[in-house]
Amino acid sequence: MSNYQTFPMKLVTFLAVFLLFLAGCGKENNEPNRPDPPPVDPPPITPAEITDTLASGWVIDTSITTTNNDIFFINNIGYLSAENIYKSIDGGISWNSVHTSEQIVENIAMQGELEAVFSLVRGGGFLVTHDGGSTFKKVIVNDMDISDVFYLDEKTVGAIGNYFWTSTDAGDSWTRISDNNGNGFGNT
Repeated sequence: MSNYQTFPMKLVTFLAVFLLFLAGCGKENNEPNRPDPPPVDPPPITPAEITDTLASGWVIDTSITTTNNDIFFINNIGYLSAENIYKSIDGGISWNSVHTSEQIVENIAMQGELEAVFSLVRGGGFLVTHDGGSTFKKVIVNDMDISDVFYLDEKTVGAIGNYFWTSTDAGDSWTRISDNNGNGFGNT
C-alpha cells in the first residue's frame, strides 16, 4: 500500500479517536438524570379578588364622593373628614354628614365617643364637638396651616401648623407654645 492510500485511513482513524476522546471529556455529573417537573399553573383569580383588595369582610363604600382627608374611630363611632364632616355609628358601614364647613377639614382627633377636634386647613382654627357631633364650635387661631391635631389626655389637645398649639380644655381655647423662632413649621 502506498502512503497516498493510507493517508485517508489514518485521517479517518484519527478523527474517530478524536471524537471518542471529545465524547468522553465532559463535566462529571453524579446525579441521575431527572426530568424537569411539569409547570404549575397559578390558581385562577375570581372577579371578587380582582376588584376587592381589602381583607375579608371589608367592602368599598362609594357613597361619599369627595376627597377624604382623615378617618378616626373609637369602637364603632368614627368620623371622616373631607369637605364635610361625616359620622358613622356602625363601624363605617353607613355615614351621615354632621357638619358642612367652608374650609377643608384636614385632621381628626378623638377622645372617647363624644369628644373630637378637627383641624381646618387654611381656616385658621379648629372645629370642636363635645356631644358626639350634634353641635360644633369653631375656634379661630392665628395659623392658616394647621395640619395635625391629637389628644394627649382627656382635656389636653395638641396641634401643629406654622406653630405648636395646646389646649387644656378639650379644644375650646388654644395657646401658641412655640413658633420655631419665627420660621414656622408649615403644613409638613
